[in-house]
Amino acid sequence: MSVVAPALSSTSRRKSHFRSKEIRKREKGVDPFACNQVRLLLVGFGYQIMHIQRAVLERMTGTGWSLRCLAERVLRTPARFTVSGRRITMTTGGASAHWHMLVRGLSTLQGPSG
Repeated sequence: MSVVAPALSSTSRRKSHFRSKEIRKREKGVDPFACNQVRLLLVGFGYQIMHIQRAVLERMTGTGWSLRCLAERVLRTPARFTVSGRRITMTTGGASAHWHMLVRGLSTLQGPSG
């Protein structure tokens, strides 16, 4: 969890000032339990995606990968996304050998049957 690092800091405090001016009509506060629950679910989904990527890269390279190593070497690769029609294209720089392995490995995965 140190790599994903969820921050559960939602509270029910409302804003009293905005840009150094007092707010006349104060809105209702958010439900902190619901916000924290959503954050934990999103962190869980992110962890599962990172775990699948790590397993694919371990299979492709034949060496062990930690989540921290995956985040440093693969997920921090500079990329440019281009939207054209209904297709999104990701273009990476020269240090994208791990991305090529990851894409090849992900294309060989099979979905659940049935």
